[in-house]
Amino acid sequence: MVGGIVSIGTPASAAATPNDTVSIAQARTGTGTTQAHHLLPEKPCKHNCNTKPNKNTKPGNTQGGTQGGGGGNTQGGTQGGGGGNTQGGTQGGGTGNTQGGTQGGGGGNTQGGTQGGGGGNTQGGTQGGGTGNTQGGTQGGGTGNTQGGTQGGGGGNTQGGTQGGGGNTQGGTQGGGTGNTQGGTQGGGGGNTQGGTQGGGGGNTQGGTQG
Repeated sequence: MVGGIVSIGTPASAAATPNDTVSIAQARTGTGTTQAHHLLPEKPCKHNCNTKPNKNTKPGNTQGGTQGGGGGNTQGGTQGGGGGNTQGGTQGGGTGNTQGGTQGGGGGNTQGGTQGGGGGNTQGGTQGGGTGNTQGGTQGGGTGNTQGGTQGGGGGNTQGGTQGGGGNTQGGTQGGGTGNTQGGTQGGGGGNTQGGTQGGGGGNTQGGTQG
């Protein structure tokens, strides 16, 4: 048995010669020799089989920081944009509200810092624009308000700083060119109609306070 390998079932007195092979039949009958076979390690997955990249993400976006409210709300129907946008910081309200139907824009926009209100409000139907805009800093109010039907414009605009009041219709359309400041504060009592259309060219200041 010097240098040999004894198969399972081979008598202890039987000698085996080196490098002999053994068949299944020999192994069953207790003759011949067996050779040890080492198990090879499994080959690693070369293509990251367990992870798949998310094709729907865009770098640097923050969308819909907080969404909450009562029964029957519709909040943030569509949220989208380019890189580095912050959209819909806080969205909340009471029963039956519709807030932020569509939110979108280019790079570096801040849209709809805070949206909230009472029952039956419609706030910020469409919010959109170019680069560097600040639109709808605070939108809020009482029951039955319609605020900021359409908000949009070019680069560097500030539109609709504060919108609030009971039963008002404020800022039907807000838009303009570069560097405009429109509707710093909009507020009032019941049943008012303020600022049907606000627009202009570069560097204008329109409607500092409406009330």
